[in-house]
Amino acid sequence: MKKGLNIEVTSGQYEFLYDLIMMAYELDIPEQKGWDMQTYDNLVDNVCQAKETYLSEGVRGIWNHFQKNTFQTWMNLSINIMIYGSIICSIC
Repeated sequence: MKKGLNIEVTSGQYEFLYDLIMMAYELDIPEQKGWDMQTYDNLVDNVCQAKETYLSEGVRGIWNHFQKNTFQTWMNLSINIMIYGSIICSIC
């Protein structure tokens, strides 16, 4: 059995990767670069066959529950400040 490489990406990162690969097809980048088209087609097939899995903690771009809640709290606070600031400014 041949060895290969395995990467872990978040679902958002996967969407970027998918879009990049498909955009390269549309722009004829594989041909312009002189890449082997069969190898590129196989890459596209492999990306399209990605399966959802649990990510290890070392994957960059994962927000844990605490970080997500903290971010949402800050966003809500920012929105509230903007709303109340607008109300106060309109009263002045």
